[in-house]
Amino acid sequence: MKNIKLLSLFFILSVFACKEKSRTEIELQNIEERKENYRIEKIIPLETINNNFLGLNLKIKKNPRGYFVMDESNRDAIHYFNLQGKYIRQIAIIGEGPNNVPSLYDFILEKEGISILSGKGDHSDITFFTYDNKLINKLELEVLSDSFEILENNNYILYSGYNLPLAKFRLNEVSRKGKTIKQFLPNTYENEMLPMSENNFYRYNGQVYFKESFNPSAYIITKDSLELKYKFDFGSYKIPERFWEVDIMQGFEMISTTGFANIYNYIENENYSIFEIYIQKLGSVQNVQVIINKTNNKIYRNTISKDNNDIFYNPEGITEKNEVIFITHPTYLIEAIRNNIITESEFKEIIDSLNENDNPVLLICSIK
Repeated sequence: MKNIKLLSLFFILSVFACKEKSRTEIELQNIEERKENYRIEKIIPLETINNNFLGLNLKIKKNPRGYFVMDESNRDAIHYFNLQGKYIRQIAIIGEGPNNVPSLYDFILEKEGISILSGKGDHSDITFFTYDNKLINKLELEVLSDSFEILENNNYILYSGYNLPLAKFRLNEVSRKGKTIKQFLPNTYENEMLPMSENNFYRYNGQVYFKESFNPSAYIITKDSLELKYKFDFGSYKIPERFWEVDIMQGFEMISTTGFANIYNYIENENYSIFEIYIQKLGSVQNVQVIINKTNNKIYRNTISKDNNDIFYNPEGITEKNEVIFITHPTYLIEAIRNNIITESEFKEIIDSLNENDNPVLLICSIK
């Protein structure tokens, strides 16, 4: 589940060289709690066949061709489904062959195909595949990274994390020829790091939004700068400075006891900004979903326990129609029918056709 991956992320709070434009400061504890925030508009089961079994820890991206899914617990390939959820094929399969990639860190949907971020040893590569899984081009990078996106100027922006001495900057802009153009956020964290992986970027209509774990701020990346957009006050769940001064395992034991908050996910369109903020303490995890309505400046939150099997636990994206895409397990939908959380007859028919061992289901939801 998502909180397991969270424990392998280690980042500093301090941020450098950022312009502070359009900043909104938000106190998490003062946000109004509101439970019923979404209405299901459509249910899309992802077809299950014998070689595409998926968990719930997924990265999903959509374009007019369909849905493209990477299982972050497995990372065996990009799984391509059409817009109705029918399985099409695997793309960028892990392996040693000439049409394979050695690893799979992240992916970007482009007009003619998919850019794959991968790596082996002390370097990272971007490999381009067509939508019918033909390898076209491979680009070796000057920087290490496990997360990336495309900027409006068509360059790549890559996140390198806290990996001194291999990464001197956390953010690197790279040309289509693999040359480093600009660098942001100097890396000053010198302690030993453990392996890390997270989703740092979200792209909508050419705009790229950015966040990093254990940093209470969220940003928008323009063609020449990194601009602060939101900053959260986590109150008693703020990461203390002491965390970065002690042995990393000692530091984690400290904050796990006192509790800490972390921005896990950040998605945005013209009208809404949505955050998943995980609060973790003594082994328990709460998912605080913060919804910011940019048209009327209203802010709501919904706090969900990891153990509640909530069908609205995993938001993955937001569309131009203000519809939020959620991932949920068939079992959770079956429970929702039994508990009268879902009452619409057309949805009951779809859910009745599901098996408990089927692939996850996409919920397309409007915001109330």
